[in-house]
Amino acid sequence: MSRPTVMPPRLLPVSRAALAGAALAAWLVAGVAHAQEPAGPGRKMPDRGQDHVPQGTAISYQEYPPTSGPHWPVWAKWGMYTEPVPDEAFVHNLEHGGIVILYKCATPCPDVVRQLQETFQTLPPSKYGHVKVVV
Repeated sequence: MSRPTVMPPRLLPVSRAALAGAALAAWLVAGVAHAQEPAGPGRKMPDRGQDHVPQGTAISYQEYPPTSGPHWPVWAKWGMYTEPVPDEAFVHNLEHGGIVILYKCATPCPDVVRQLQETFQTLPPSKYGHVKVVV
């Protein structure tokens, strides 16, 4: 039976210091990597809050399309729309973890609408049975 390898006592403090230094370096690198924006499409948007305002109140959002901020207390029914959904309604959908897809065509664009409808039909429902998407 072989004996376990034991470090000589004089090397033990040096090894602990080296291990602590390596752990600190790893923590710093992880912190710097976490602070940077992730690669890929999109950008982080500021959190503008989630206050409810009276239904019908017009809100001037700082960004377009808005991703957060004051909004109406009633969200838009999940689904496809042929008319624009008010920003104040779909921001509430976003608050509840939904996805909002906006499109605007200069002239009628039945091909775009058809593609969006086909895509919508392939999306999985939430645990409540509806697709949490507004188009």
